Order: sequence, then structure tokens, then C-alpha cells
Amino acid sequence: MSPVKVVEMFIHGRITKKQHRRVGIRFADRLDKALAYMEEMPFRMDAVEETLKGNGRGGLPGLEQKMDVISAKIDARDAIVQTKMDGIITNVDALRSKVDKSAEVAGEVTKMSSALTTFTADANGQLTTIAKSTAYIHEHNVVTTNLTELKDAKNAEAMAILNRQQETAVAVIEGLRKQVVDLTLAKVKHPGEAEARDHPTKIDKAVGNDFDVGGEVARQNEKAAIETADDGQKAAGDVAGKDWRGPPRKPMKRLPTGVRDGLLSLANFTSAVLRFI
Repeated sequence: MSPVKVVEMFIHGRITKKQHRRVGIRFADRLDKALAYMEEMPFRMDAVEETLKGNGRGGLPGLEQKMDVISAKIDARDAIVQTKMDGIITNVDALRSKVDKSAEVAGEVTKMSSALTTFTADANGQLTTIAKSTAYIHEHNVVTTNLTELKDAKNAEAMAILNRQQETAVAVIEGLRKQVVDLTLAKVKHPGEAEARDHPTKIDKAVGNDFDVGGEVARQNEKAAIETADDGQKAAGDVAGKDWRGPPRKPMKRLPTGVRDGLLSLANFTSAVLRFI
């Protein structure tokens, strides 16, 4: 236990005065012994030096020779180390040249990076242009679709109008045809050119000059219809009274010129109506 520790313990009351005194006596004895040893130390160092030189009693002979060998080995090691250091320096110089080349490469890399940056900017511009073009194409497609839908709607509306006109024209033609048939039947039942001449028919009033059917044409139509009806009745009576393998029927008379002209005008008008539809 150190004297300082003993004093601290004594101050804090951990040891008694008697114990402190004993410790102090032992410490004083140790201190005296240490001083005596230090006084003898120079003489002991001289003895050690003489022993190392080999001149003293019980020395180590040949120690200096061994030290010379060790020094030679150390010098050889120093030479080897120096050689290695020279090689390291050479390698360092090579690395330095490589570093210089690396600097050049770094410069080239910097140039390439700059070119890549420029190319990236151009590519971004191209992408922006492509995006705008795509948007324009999309808008154009939308407009085209709208125009197509509008065109389809207009076509449907036009077709509906044409269908209505066609239905109207067909109804008019059917009405005219029915009027012609009714008029023909009426004239068959009540023949008479004077009546037809004095009283124009319904078809004359309905179509007028559009069909090129005047009073004269109407009279010719009536006459031809009467003759055709008479021939038909006569032929029907002949067939009813004879076998179906009897003599052939009497050939139908050629229509008058006025009748043929009227029918041709009616056909032309019908064709024009159909073309319009």
C-alpha cells in the first residue's frame, strides 16, 4: 500500500494511528533500501560494461565480433531495403505518369460528358417536339373523328330525306297509276270520245304538261284502252267456249303513236325521279 493511500485512509478514519505508524516505518525502511541501491548503481553499471566488453570476470567473450556481424547484416538489410525503395520510387514514377495520362483521360471524359450533356439536351428537345406532334396528331384524330361522326350524321339525315322523298315519289306514282287504272276502267264502262274531249281527265289535271299528256293524248289512251278491253273480253269469251289447245289468239293491235308517246314520257319522268332519289 502506498504512503499516499495510507494517509488518505488515516484522514478518513479507516486505519488507526498505530497502524499508520507501522505503515510509515515499513515505508521508511523501503526508502532507505532504495537509496542504498541507487548509490550502488554506478558501480554496478561499470561492472556490466566490463562484462559486455569481455574483460571482466565472467564476461562474454566475442561480443564485439557478434556486434560487428550484426552490423554487417543490418547494412546488408539496408542495401536490400534501399534497392526495394528504388524499385518503389520507379513504380511511383510510373504511377505518376499513369496519373498524368489519367488526367488526360479525365479531360477527354470531361469533353465526352459535355458532348453527352449537349446530346441529352437535344434529345430532350426532340422528345418535346415528338410529344407536341403526338398531341397535335391526337387532336387531329379527335377532329377527324368528330368530322366523321358529323358526316355520318349528315349522311344518315340525307338518306332519311332521300328515303322520305322516294316514299313520296313512289306514293305519287302509285296514286297516278291508280288514277290511270281507275280512269281506264271508267272509260271502259262509259266509252265516248266527246265526253273525254269536253271533260279533261283527272290525270290531265294532275300532271299537265310534265307528262306531255294533253287532251288528245288522253283521248288516244282512252281509245286504245277501250280497244284493248274489247279484245280482252272477246278473247276471254273465245277461250271460255273452246279448248285451251284451240287456235292462237288474235295478235294485239299496235298502240297508237300518242299512247306510245305518253307512256314514253311517263317512263322518262319515272326514271328522272328515281335518279334524283
